[in-house]
Amino acid sequence: MTSVRPEETRERQRGRIGSKDVDPSKIDPIEISSDAVRQQFVEHCADWAQRPPFYNFSGELPRLVCGRYSDVAEVYRDQSRFSNAVPTGPGMERFHRFMGMNIVAHMDGREHNRIRRLLNPAFNATSLNAISADIEAVVDNLLDNIEQNGPAFDGMKDFADDMMARVLMDRMFMLATDHKEAFYRASKAMEVATSVPPDQPLPDEYTLAGDHVRSTIIDLVQQRRKNPGPDFISRLISIRDEGNSLNDEELFTQIFTLCGGALNSTAGAMGGIFLTLFRDPKQLALVRDDPELIPGAVEESLRRHGPAFLSFPRWVVADTEIAGVPALQGMAVFASQQAACLDPEEFQDPLRYDIFRRPKDILAFGSGIHHCLGQRLARMVLQTGLRRMLHRFPKVVLTDLDYIPHYYGMGSETRPHNVPMNTG
Repeated sequence: MTSVRPEETRERQRGRIGSKDVDPSKIDPIEISSDAVRQQFVEHCADWAQRPPFYNFSGELPRLVCGRYSDVAEVYRDQSRFSNAVPTGPGMERFHRFMGMNIVAHMDGREHNRIRRLLNPAFNATSLNAISADIEAVVDNLLDNIEQNGPAFDGMKDFADDMMARVLMDRMFMLATDHKEAFYRASKAMEVATSVPPDQPLPDEYTLAGDHVRSTIIDLVQQRRKNPGPDFISRLISIRDEGNSLNDEELFTQIFTLCGGALNSTAGAMGGIFLTLFRDPKQLALVRDDPELIPGAVEESLRRHGPAFLSFPRWVVADTEIAGVPALQGMAVFASQQAACLDPEEFQDPLRYDIFRRPKDILAFGSGIHHCLGQRLARMVLQTGLRRMLHRFPKVVLTDLDYIPHYYGMGSETRPHNVPMNTG
């Protein structure tokens, strides 16, 4: 473990670790958050999956990138060494761009555990089974539109992009049109903000969209306090545990992050299913003939083509090492869940798509206490979407098996812009 003087530690805590602090032989100059990497994320992740951790720079600040399964799992699960709480200091501004909110993914310790404990019942199997009919209704409505306007359709624009949005905002939150527009606006503004270089100011639209969605959520909470209903917001307001409840700021944050986080990631994951399972006609035929194979196919698609290739950064609590590579106090550690899912030490022949693989402990939704709270909901929506589509359109196919999508999204999301398909 690297030894440092107290004054050096204080500098690192202020976010001033520099190139002098890291081994130059372990630096990779690749810009991991660039569009070029996003467009070739599978190739890059397959490489990272077989490499020890390496240093990478964002401006003048070095960060550590991990891709092997064991290294990623270590970062996810060891809270004593790696914190989710974003530090303050020069250069840290870019990591506080979630509309100024203290989201659960950026919390640690007692605060994090309390909010997770309050929210868990809303995402357990019983709660989600209660909305399964609503999910099917949303999916069937989208398929009705495809049938009416087909046979050619866009798997993203006509299906995946709207599927989770309608489940959340129409069925679970029961939002009016003007309320939904505020969430869409904020989501688009955050997407733009994540691509702004660290030394550049955020666009005015980011601030305006944040103010708009905040006032919208405050209005929603006030309405549901006065007139509670069967919707998810009313349920969040009413939940209690050992005398605790969510305060107004926590309500605001959870409502926004559920919408902001789930909308895009689930759409990207559905696109990943189209671009993996549907590229293998033989395995697609097996799934079509036996719906019992759908859960396994969804898991294999999440492993092979997840909704993002990097998770939120973790922060080194005290000087340590990951696989022998020094991780310095205050340094950001970026763990690639997609790379971990392509590690040949964990998944034999990892680039091969196989619905019978039945992968265990894939990291597409994180791991440890910070795993994605909505992963059960996401899996239910994905499985329902695939099952209902194959039932309605038994001959549905990709228009071109060699189609190369353009990816976009917030941060490192891998959401295809288009996926041309045909009902057959």
